[in-house]
Amino acid sequence: MNRTSTPVFSRVLVALSFLWLLLPGGRTCPAQTGSQHKPEHERLDELVACVVDDMHDWLSKQNVREITVANVQSPPNCASSGVLQSLTDELKLQKVTYERNARYQLWGQFVSQRTAQPASIQVAAFEFSIRDRDQNSDVVQRLPEHKVVGRAEVEKLLPPPVSAPSPAPATAKRLPGSARVVTVASSPFRIDGTRVFAAGDDRFGIEVLLKTSGGYKPLTPTMEDGVVFADIPLDGVYAVNLINRSHGDAAVDLSIDGISMFQFCKDRKADGKPLYTHYIAPGSQEALLKGWYRDAEGANEFLVKNAKVLPEEMRGLADNQRTGVITAQFCLATPAGVQVASTDRDSLDKRTVIGQSTQQASEVRSWTWDATAPVATIAIRYDKK
Repeated sequence: MNRTSTPVFSRVLVALSFLWLLLPGGRTCPAQTGSQHKPEHERLDELVACVVDDMHDWLSKQNVREITVANVQSPPNCASSGVLQSLTDELKLQKVTYERNARYQLWGQFVSQRTAQPASIQVAAFEFSIRDRDQNSDVVQRLPEHKVVGRAEVEKLLPPPVSAPSPAPATAKRLPGSARVVTVASSPFRIDGTRVFAAGDDRFGIEVLLKTSGGYKPLTPTMEDGVVFADIPLDGVYAVNLINRSHGDAAVDLSIDGISMFQFCKDRKADGKPLYTHYIAPGSQEALLKGWYRDAEGANEFLVKNAKVLPEEMRGLADNQRTGVITAQFCLATPAGVQVASTDRDSLDKRTVIGQSTQQASEVRSWTWDATAPVATIAIRYDKK
């Protein structure tokens, strides 16, 4: 299905896209036609809306309005913070009070599943339950299982190679010369110097750069059993370079630990969600993204900080993952050619949080792409513990 976004924010090298015209309206489960909800969903926010609605029904019967999101247990190296973010957002939308010391706790668990095609996981199933803190966190209600289906959304939740088969025994190749090229058997990625590309496809890639007194300096990633890591220090500020070597433009969904870089933008849809979702990386160019998008004038830097000290907007999003993940999902995009005026203007655990303001200008344009058909999903992990 082709998707059209109008209008779209655009920098000299990148563009941001509206997705609000693409998404169906409403805040409740799209299949509330009777006693059961739709069990499968194309997007995470649809699934979360159903889960919170199920939870809301149970709380109402108990005459309770407060709950806390305790944790979402998940496979290693996944993007569980994005699920936590969606849950806390949905609680606000459905006017359920989020209280960290509430008696009842919402617990979740990833249950990843493979399709008949062994090359990738196409389904991410979730099991949720409500536990009672006053009863030693015993389960008092199990909620119906829900699933996210489709490669694009699943790969954002379980970035490669989590969503790929278990890697074969690792073998590395290092080519002579200044460029350091590393490949591993069955890894979906290839390291070329400081850049990471999809294995067998040099068109799309990403690069992590650490901010220093002399400017942004690229980090040299390493590969461990097919998983790519970058060493980002505590209190380090970094940027992500989007690489598009194809001749066409690409709509890029960039997320940090599963949280969209637009999560904290000032422009919101009618339902309170961020108005923008993608950058447009023009063909044969690169785009340096310095932080969480705020508005057409600037962003807040990507800052790796102690997980116990979070900005107000990120409270309640602490997770138990040992690694963070920077994920860029590329989709082919076509310019619509229509110019549109802007209308509105106690541990060493660490994670990426909101840093200081940084300049990143943008303008408004129109673009079209199919967000369900990514051409590449690139992921670089960083240690959080």
